[in-house]
Amino acid sequence: MKRPALLVGLLVVLTAAAGLSLYPVTVEQLRKNRVQWLALPESERDELRARWAAFEGEPEAVHRQVMRRLATLERMQAHEGPDGASRSDEDIERVLQGLAGRLRRILDADASQGEAGVAQELRGQTRRRIDAFLDNLVAAERITKEERLGLAGSSWDDFVQRALEIRKREEIYLYSEFSSRVERDHMEGLPPLDVVDEMLEVRRLRGFLGEAGRVLGLSEEEQRQLAAAKDEEFFPIAKRLMEPKARQYMSERLHMDEEQIDRVLSRPYRDLERSLHRLVLSTR
Repeated sequence: MKRPALLVGLLVVLTAAAGLSLYPVTVEQLRKNRVQWLALPESERDELRARWAAFEGEPEAVHRQVMRRLATLERMQAHEGPDGASRSDEDIERVLQGLAGRLRRILDADASQGEAGVAQELRGQTRRRIDAFLDNLVAAERITKEERLGLAGSSWDDFVQRALEIRKREEIYLYSEFSSRVERDHMEGLPPLDVVDEMLEVRRLRGFLGEAGRVLGLSEEEQRQLAAAKDEEFFPIAKRLMEPKARQYMSERLHMDEEQIDRVLSRPYRDLERSLHRLVLSTR
């Protein structure tokens, strides 16, 4: 393991110690630290825990020196001008207008179409995407045909809510391959969309969740590209980066032919992720 990665990880542990009131860290920074921690393999976490234990055994003077350095880094960051001021009503209005425009572009909606028409189109697209997600889970034997039919007959609100719960369960299922029981319990207590958001951030560091992320991995440059990707651009960029790795793995390690590989790679990102996870497990 590269020393810089360990040093960054140790800083994550140190700043995460804010929960013990050792050093003041914002809630947002704690969330980022947690995402970085969740993305680490257990072996690296064990090494960081050992380093943390060694740090705790150092003299108080060493503790103060480290905390001063962290305080200096924080002051330097503050001088770079982070947006800590409250947004004005005008700022919020501009953001809302931008979101409305973006939604229309995503839906390719006519400029004259009213809010009701946009909402109807959004609902239709949402239904189609959820249906595809559920059909993929049936094919992967992650839900039964009976569960699928039961969802189809439910009300719209219940349909969306239950689909989100299933999505949450699937994210935790893949995440469980490299996480502890405590961390999985934490995820279980979060709302579905919070779990989805956290797992997106973990994917920025691992590429794939599950066993596929462990065997394929990302280079530092690839991590930088995914970190810079906007949420709506993430999966196309991630798939472009991960496809060559997946193709090579399936060819060299699983001895699959090109037709089989193309069929797997044609799937949507999360379905591809789940399929690769199962393929890697089959080699154990």
